[in-house]
Amino acid sequence: MNTERAIQLLGQGHQPSVVAAALGVTESAISQLLSQDTYAKEVAEKRAAALSRYSDLDSKWNNLEDKLLDKLEKVVPLLMKPRDILHALDKVNGAKRRGSFAPQESLPQDRVVMLELPPSVQYNIVTNINKQVIEIQGSDGKSQSLVTIPTNQLDGLANEKRKREAIASGSAKSSETENSNSQALLSKPPESLADSL
Repeated sequence: MNTERAIQLLGQGHQPSVVAAALGVTESAISQLLSQDTYAKEVAEKRAAALSRYSDLDSKWNNLEDKLLDKLEKVVPLLMKPRDILHALDKVNGAKRRGSFAPQESLPQDRVVMLELPPSVQYNIVTNINKQVIEIQGSDGKSQSLVTIPTNQLDGLANEKRKREAIASGSAKSSETENSNSQALLSKPPESLADSL
């Protein structure tokens, strides 16, 4: 991630979600950047500078508006070209004022949310050193890995699964055969059972 570009965009008052999208990173990465004091101070300084520039610009617009109002006030008694002055005054009055820019509006608020998990769930989650969940162990003792599998291993895993399914279906078929043989023996009269044994 281009840290300087992120600080520049955040300093201009853009939301972290907009900056993240522009730089192709997650909002979490921007949040982590802002959680570091040095970067947060840089962003705050850039926002203060931007606010100062916006305030200067607003004061120029206000001065221009005052001059146009004074001119209109002088011209109204003579009624010479008041429409041009009114048109210019309308444009100046409708100009976007940027001084309402709040320098702290999108800095993270450092809210920490504590989650209390029941003990039965706590021991079933395996994390790595980065506190990322990498495995979940079920109550039946089976575990499910959440690590990304390299693509070259997918064929092997698919073949393994097919073999397990074939074995499971084969044992199911053999138990069905045994059950049908048992049913056949039970359906015979007792005299013929002695002969078949």
